[in-house]
Amino acid sequence: MPYLEKKQQISITRILLLEYKRILLGLLLMMIVVGIQLVSPWLMRMVIDQAIPQKKYQMLAVLIFVLAFLPLVITILNAIRNLVTHQIGGYVTDTFRNLLFDKLLKLSPKTYHHFQSGDIAGRIYSCGEIGDAYISQTLIPAIFDMVMFVGITGVML
Repeated sequence: MPYLEKKQQISITRILLLEYKRILLGLLLMMIVVGIQLVSPWLMRMVIDQAIPQKKYQMLAVLIFVLAFLPLVITILNAIRNLVTHQIGGYVTDTFRNLLFDKLLKLSPKTYHHFQSGDIAGRIYSCGEIGDAYISQTLIPAIFDMVMFVGITGVML
């Protein structure tokens, strides 16, 4: 926004920093999910290399139970993470809309003659796109994918 003064510009980073507790909770849940997903191949290796060849049936039963239980835990943690992510996106959307309303209310009535019909409503609607589409569906999942990539790369090396 080169046409706005610095004090009029809105910083997404500043708004996101106000939600640091939810962001940290989301990152913690991401790390737990990544850790659990990285445990699955290790457990499969134990089944193939130790439990089946050495005929340790009790170990095999425990490993199969854990392998069957892990997707349920991952699904629950991902649901909680999605809830936290959408709460962050909703907070950003509400903050943008409130700031926009505040700016629109401070404009002089003469300024409203420059807007075309539906222009203001379109701008208010686009605030939702920023919060929900960008934050909830792009930015935070990208962080998850990066953490997952680094974790898998670390295991593979």
